[in-house]
Amino acid sequence: MLYLGLVQSLVSGLVFLLKKPKHASNYILTFWFLILSYFFLGYIIPEGLYTYTKIGFAPFFMLFGPIFYFYVQSLIKIDFNFKWKYLLHGLPFVLISILRIIYLPHSLNAESFSGETSYPFIIGILFVFVISILSYWLATLILVIRHQKNMLNYFSNKSTRHSLTWVLVFMLVVLISNILFFSVPLFSGLLQNPETANYWFTQFNLAILGYLLLIFGLLQPIIFDSKSNLAKAEQTNDKYYGSGLSPETIEQYAALILNYFETKKPFKTPDYSLQMMIDDLKISRQNLSQTINKHFGKNFYQLVNEYRVNEFKQLLVDPAWKHITLLGLALEAGFNSKSSFNRIFREITGQTPSQYQIEKKTNQPH
Repeated sequence: MLYLGLVQSLVSGLVFLLKKPKHASNYILTFWFLILSYFFLGYIIPEGLYTYTKIGFAPFFMLFGPIFYFYVQSLIKIDFNFKWKYLLHGLPFVLISILRIIYLPHSLNAESFSGETSYPFIIGILFVFVISILSYWLATLILVIRHQKNMLNYFSNKSTRHSLTWVLVFMLVVLISNILFFSVPLFSGLLQNPETANYWFTQFNLAILGYLLLIFGLLQPIIFDSKSNLAKAEQTNDKYYGSGLSPETIEQYAALILNYFETKKPFKTPDYSLQMMIDDLKISRQNLSQTINKHFGKNFYQLVNEYRVNEFKQLLVDPAWKHITLLGLALEAGFNSKSSFNRIFREITGQTPSQYQIEKKTNQPH
């Protein structure tokens, strides 16, 4: 299993290194898998990593939380760039490395879990690791929740491609796996060698988490491309950018948006996004968002889907479309699925599409 874990980690790191489009999130995952490879290599080398590095692999536990946190941040932040201050998150790694050299001057193995000298230090490392994981788990959870609220300002549908729901699932798996890891000693009476069981459970745990992150990472598209107009919106020819829009300017922008929606009907594109609006209107992200929020009193998601609902209502009473099903009309109006159509229609009108159709037929003059 160790050799399989090593090969999987190395191949995964190479996959994300070469993955296109090039993006910071892919490089962060490459780094994550390289550390995982380092772990498995340490268990394979007979004399242990300590012989070559003096710090072994224990300090690297402190990097898993920060790396995953910054991976998620790189996905949800439009203009994510590495900053030198981020290196401060590596201080626990440095501290544990120093303590490792001082208090545990030998290679770590399964027997170390029962050694009188090394065991207290290992327990200390595990305690710090738990604090680190929980802290970054909470920080990442806050990031994802904020993103799921904020994405309504950029996208017209709550696609799982953008919502990062899988991150929450992965975090739950990490939490459960760590609970199981620390529960192994509780069953020492049932195990022939609890120290060895704990030792090998760590390897199995890392292999499974690595496999899951490989699958999720490959399926996760780039949400905000740093080279896109959404990230470069402030560099457009919008002469009002950064001016603190006056009421007159907001009215001008609102008129442009209304004319654009009514004549071009861009909302009929299922994956319509704020970036597409920026491309078409050549107005900065900040000014578009400010106009939509202040003039219309809505976010981008609400504005677009209200137009879709109104378009559906018009198609429903149009004789030319009377042979089309409700779902067909919804797809024509720009909705991307039956479930999202039903949910959004009810949110906006307080009725299901079927109830609205029956009501319209009832109120029609005979």
